[in-house]
Amino acid sequence: MTFLPFTIHPLRIPRLPLIIFESTGWAEARGINSRVGDAQRFLRSKGYSIVPINPYLRGTLREPPVLESGHSDFVAFRRQSS
Repeated sequence: MTFLPFTIHPLRIPRLPLIIFESTGWAEARGINSRVGDAQRFLRSKGYSIVPINPYLRGTLREPPVLESGHSDFVAFRRQSS
């Protein structure tokens, strides 16, 4: 996996940061050994929920499937455990 290599260690800390990012299918498809949606799958595997930014700002925290075409702005966050 060639994206975000510097984030592997920081994602092990107990309090995960809020991440705002753009997912662009054509850019991910051009990565070496990567597929469209890999960044989202990686963040989810590290305990993040990912929601498009506009629904997030309205308080809608329903997580859609991984975006595998097109582009969107996302917020990745760790849900509070109850």
